[in-house]
Amino acid sequence: MSDAQLAAAGLNQPVQLQQARLEWRSGKRAAQISQAQGFGANWSGNISEGMADAPEQAAAWNVQLHADHLDATELDRWVGPRARPGWLQRLLPSLWGGAAQNGAASELVRRLNVAGDLQVDEFTIEKLKLQQLHLHGNLQNLKLEISDGRGQWAGGTIHATMLAKFIPRPVYDMRAQLNGVALSQLPIDPTAADRVGGVASGSIRLKTAGVGRDELLQKLTAVGE
Repeated sequence: MSDAQLAAAGLNQPVQLQQARLEWRSGKRAAQISQAQGFGANWSGNISEGMADAPEQAAAWNVQLHADHLDATELDRWVGPRARPGWLQRLLPSLWGGAAQNGAASELVRRLNVAGDLQVDEFTIEKLKLQQLHLHGNLQNLKLEISDGRGQWAGGTIHATMLAKFIPRPVYDMRAQLNGVALSQLPIDPTAADRVGGVASGSIRLKTAGVGRDELLQKLTAVGE
């Protein structure tokens, strides 16, 4: 396929497929993405169907994807509930204790069984900018686990793990190890940055819960050394 659009349940905008190839061989499906645009980034990589662990389970999918740049604000425009009021309630009604209005979409999300690797050249979360980010993990039964996350930050390196559970309410738990971080490059007030120097290493653990930026910040707790 070339110059195509792909619309999916739960996405506020279609993915632009400049060049992609879909295969169905020996009963297994695969996608080779040479060039695509979505979530504010340019993408390439492969998605392939694997074997199910049990007959009643959905087949596991392996992903090997690369993106040039991802921004948390842009991700929110694509999947955030503010861009399409009420979409998250319709997609995952159990989060709010309601009945399903779109059973097919809700069941589709619950059956997702994905594992693999994601590489991002640059990832931005407000004032936090990471380079050469590599994530290895899986998404299954509405639980996201990043078992190995590595990247570069503020002149140093970061190694992190994360566990996110989306039912009955979203909760997040992240642990990170920092090495050789330049204090002058931290996202702090410029006048304070001029007064500090040197490098630091340490560990930090962040925990929060909820939906939306305000609730996530309100419930954020952290500890570190």
